Amino acid sequence: MRIVSTGALVTALFLAGCSVPVWRQSAVRHWPQATGAEQLERLFWDDVKAKRWPELEKHMAATYVAVTAAGRFDRAQTLDHLKALELSAYTLSDCDVQPNGRDATVSCRLALQGTSGGLPIPSTPLRSMTIWQNGSHGWMAIAHSRVAEAGH
Repeated sequence: MRIVSTGALVTALFLAGCSVPVWRQSAVRHWPQATGAEQLERLFWDDVKAKRWPELEKHMAATYVAVTAAGRFDRAQTLDHLKALELSAYTLSDCDVQPNGRDATVSCRLALQGTSGGLPIPSTPLRSMTIWQNGSHGWMAIAHSRVAEAGH
């Protein structure tokens, strides 16, 4: 009986330890600290929100291309668009990361809050995809796409 009680107690303590985090995972605030592609995506949007343009530009390839419902945009055009944003918040959810050698594709739901060119940004979440490449200068976004979700 004592062995069964001890086994039950050990099992209960183990399961409790698995469901309660021992520490909080801190948010990554600097690009070199990123250990995953989803963190890169968050750093990208953190820089847009905080208007840290030199830092953001370091992580966009010279050949960067973006495709949205409005058309195809090169790096300079994309930066102009991003600089027109006044983000009060953003949300990334349902993220999926697909690594492929030195590259990683991140697809997420992206919701932006704020204004663009003085007009409110629609609150409808978009489907977003970014391709990240790890090269000699660290992680670089090489392509990005945003499309409206079906039914919106």
